[in-house]
Amino acid sequence: MNDIIIRKATKKDLSELYKLDLKLYQYHEVLGDMYRIGAKAEQFMKEDVAKMVRSRTTTIFIAEIDSKLVGMAAAKIHKTFPGHSISRVGEVSDIYILPAYRKKDVASKLLGACDSWFVKNNIHELSVTIYDKNTEATAFWKKKGYTKHPMFMLRRELK
Repeated sequence: MNDIIIRKATKKDLSELYKLDLKLYQYHEVLGDMYRIGAKAEQFMKEDVAKMVRSRTTTIFIAEIDSKLVGMAAAKIHKTFPGHSISRVGEVSDIYILPAYRKKDVASKLLGACDSWFVKNNIHELSVTIYDKNTEATAFWKKKGYTKHPMFMLRRELK
């Protein structure tokens, strides 16, 4: 495998980014009906990816091998609630690596780019949201030093 190139996404990358984002959503569909892609999802994803590329508080990093886009990760800055001791936090989201390129250091390099961007923007508190059924992702994030947060989501369905 040739070198992994990590760079910030640009408007020129939008169509390929959208394809990766769609694969991420499809990957999550197996987690249950709540995650099934609805009729308006594709248009939303296109708009969301374009918005992230234009944003000053979000950067999408992409991984390329042999000029092929093989992975992506979004680094987002969020304001916290007034009164918190930390006014801004970082979130790593929308991380997806094509299956053939997993466990080949692509995700680690993307995360390294995100971390550097956060430090440059004076962000030192990070979070990531993962599905508890996604054991592969859970193992990756734990290996990178992420720990379980005391807050968690509970869900119920009304009929």
